[in-house]
Amino acid sequence: MDRVSHLLAFQEILCQCPCCGDLFRLSEARLYRWREPRPTPFDRLRVEEDRLERIQLRLEEELRRLRERSRQEASRRLRRRLRSCDPLFTAHGYYPKDARPLLDPVDYVVFDGLSTRTRLRSVVLLDLPARDRVRERLQRSIERVIRQGDVEWLALRVQEDGTVVPWRGNAP
Repeated sequence: MDRVSHLLAFQEILCQCPCCGDLFRLSEARLYRWREPRPTPFDRLRVEEDRLERIQLRLEEELRRLRERSRQEASRRLRRRLRSCDPLFTAHGYYPKDARPLLDPVDYVVFDGLSTRTRLRSVVLLDLPARDRVRERLQRSIERVIRQGDVEWLALRVQEDGTVVPWRGNAP
């Protein structure tokens, strides 16, 4: 018999506790001595593993706090930017909460009615005045496409296998 077979055989040997009479497998037995045994290399590894796990937990908690702080800071900056642009939105009758920064190729997409109604009135591409000729040509091009009606709505769904297919609501 090899060593593994001997160890597996310990699971088949039943013992009875002399104190309480409970039955247990020999493989579950714990041997006690009057004094603590000297630490083995395995014991030192276990202590080091516990120490590293505590460090890892602290680092994961710190990472979680940093991500949350970063998210809050980004949200605060975005609100500040939206507030600074508020005259832009309110001057056109839009709520700043309805605007989403896109920044390129236009500055904002405004979902008019998103925060005050259950249905949208319109979706507006809102851009600040062009700062150069390239941006001005881009704005005219976008305006021309919209005026010609060359706009469509397309929803896509990514399947579990990674393929992208058109989405038709609840249809399979």
